[in-house]
Amino acid sequence: MLIQSICRVLEENQIDCNIISEDYLLDCTFSNHEYIINQCAHSVLIVPGCTHLPSNIIDIIEKLINLSTICNLYFIDQVPEEYPETADIIRMSQLPALLRNYKILKTQEYVPHLNTFHYIHDDGELIMLMNTHGFKPVDTSVIVDPHDWCIYDAYNNCQYHLPGNLDSDGFKFHLHLDSYESMILVEGKSTNKLPSYGEKVISIANNLNISLKDYKSSDFTLINDTSIGNLAKKYPDFSGSVQYSFTVCLDQTDLFLLLEGNEIIDVNVNNIACGTRISPKYIFDISHALHKGENNFIITVVNNLARAIRDPFSEYLPNEPFGLLNDIVLMKKL
Repeated sequence: MLIQSICRVLEENQIDCNIISEDYLLDCTFSNHEYIINQCAHSVLIVPGCTHLPSNIIDIIEKLINLSTICNLYFIDQVPEEYPETADIIRMSQLPALLRNYKILKTQEYVPHLNTFHYIHDDGELIMLMNTHGFKPVDTSVIVDPHDWCIYDAYNNCQYHLPGNLDSDGFKFHLHLDSYESMILVEGKSTNKLPSYGEKVISIANNLNISLKDYKSSDFTLINDTSIGNLAKKYPDFSGSVQYSFTVCLDQTDLFLLLEGNEIIDVNVNNIACGTRISPKYIFDISHALHKGENNFIITVVNNLARAIRDPFSEYLPNEPFGLLNDIVLMKKL
């Protein structure tokens, strides 16, 4: 049985896990009904279904049981022939229910494409939430541990208030993540409000200078297209950068730039760097770079080598869209 299959089931149910090698398991120590590996305590051991295990691994499993140092030991589908003891043999589909108390968070419904990563530091906890689905959003109510939580913006090193309710069951809030969008929660309070925008000032989709630079080139080459659209249709094997340049006349400067695209997007306005994003949402505060009158924009979108260089694992995966996929929009800051 592939250990990845077990990890996938746990991941889809927001249950954190580690893959433990034989060497680490043999060197573990014991404390408080838990086994300790590199100062990280574990109270569950899941053994993938297999016919045989090395004798030294069988010995350490028996030691864990005999010393009563492990709370839960589960064998998936079968036990190794060398294992003499009666054991809990379960189906992989039973894991979410058996380990529900180990969930990092509770969701209103089953959300298999919500990935969670839980980190505990001396000065508090951190939870990263990520929507791994290619086109479906995550939109659900979430309950996490009963602490005060706030949103951490890693791009700008800022903390923002997380709207929600704290009670005895935990901290409950509504989570919305677009495709591939992530959110980082940190323990603590913040009165800062998330930046928001109001009415649309201008939308741009045509009359652009569009240039390509593949991963082997050092210079951009202008192409005939002048409108925004999925460039993967015309350049299915292209790996590199696509650059959009244009000039727009503005009578106000307190604006956000909203983009829709894939992978890495970098924005430069009037030769001033306005930020780089590696995942949605692609929202840029460009107020500091704007002035009234004509403003020069350069937007660069970078994809990866998987299009041009396919390995046996990725050669049958469909290509995702690349480039800017919708209008370039300037919105008024609130």
